[in-house]
Amino acid sequence: MPNGNPKWKEKELPKLERFFNRIATVLEEFAQIHNLMIERYYHEGPGWTFMFQHPKGGSGQIEIERSGQNAILIRCSWYIDDYDNNTRWLKYPPGQKCSLDHATLKAVLEESLRQIFSWNKEDLEPLKSKYYAWSKHFSKAEFDEQRSKYPTPKLDK
Repeated sequence: MPNGNPKWKEKELPKLERFFNRIATVLEEFAQIHNLMIERYYHEGPGWTFMFQHPKGGSGQIEIERSGQNAILIRCSWYIDDYDNNTRWLKYPPGQKCSLDHATLKAVLEESLRQIFSWNKEDLEPLKSKYYAWSKHFSKAEFDEQRSKYPTPKLDK
């Protein structure tokens, strides 16, 4: 989904693709091993996101965002959306900078996934917003169907 920059595809996308080509094999292998969906450059953003159904409900994600020429920022989150109450229950701690070294990146990704799986529902905080008035845009069935596109992850190899 575009974010409003008409020249993004022409100007920004090639830069991002060159940057991510340096680590793409590590990211794609991680996604394959753990059965994660990759969303590249969501809303024309500077990163890739691993999406999955969290085993305790809701959705989990690991965001990999370009941070300068030789580093990335890795952010983890878990959220459960309450359609009826227009509330997202969320855990979204600060991100962690990481070098592009393949071994380091792989280790940080593995730890990030383990961390997300270790959280409990009690760790989630409610977040109410007009953006979470899903009923204005989707029926409950349509809303629930959206989450089903995310795969069930595998933690162990």
